[in-house]
Amino acid sequence: ENEEDWSEKQLLGGKHMFASMGVTINDQMQAVYRNNSPIITNVHFAGRTIGGYDFVEEKSCNGVGIATGYKAGRL
Repeated sequence: ENEEDWSEKQLLGGKHMFASMGVTINDQMQAVYRNNSPIITNVHFAGRTIGGYDFVEEKSCNGVGIATGYKAGRL
């Protein structure tokens, strides 16, 4: 509701909630419900669409994009 709740006052070095938002996936790169069952089986997620990692803080966006894109493509 309030955009200020999504971020920290400090631009760098803080944990920004919006940076780790995204789709929760299983090991087959499929979006899953809370019980870990796939929502749809013929769609695979990669890169910034995947939730749970802070690409800015970790400086991992390109690496995650390449690795997960390769895996999703192979699936």
